Amino acid sequence: ETFEVLKGHFRYVCDGKEGNAFPGDTVAVPPGAAHTWWTPTNATEDVHVSIKLEPALKTDVFFANLAGVRRDSKTVNPIQMILLLCDAESPLADVPSWLWPHLCTFVGVLASATDIKTSYEEYTVSAS
Repeated sequence: ETFEVLKGHFRYVCDGKEGNAFPGDTVAVPPGAAHTWWTPTNATEDVHVSIKLEPALKTDVFFANLAGVRRDSKTVNPIQMILLLCDAESPLADVPSWLWPHLCTFVGVLASATDIKTSYEEYTVSAS
């Protein structure tokens, strides 16, 4: 993955190293590296980032589902977020790799008692 900042700035942690990225900067994430990024709370402008994913795997479906759920619900429940990440085979950076499959199973059981799904056809028809 590579993140190129077009406008604004974001903070990130990649492989345990924290940093800032500003317009013109590109952050390259090595394959399999734990990473996260966010907009600082004191940011005064929106952040525009060009993200390149190679290979994309299920990332397009993950983002299509996330955007659809966020658009329709205005918020993403933590169980929903974990379930979408599990379906995309994209573990959270802060969860130990040995724990991730167990967390996915547990969240799947919780979700089965609700209307939360791993994927929504209405959001992903054009993404797949």
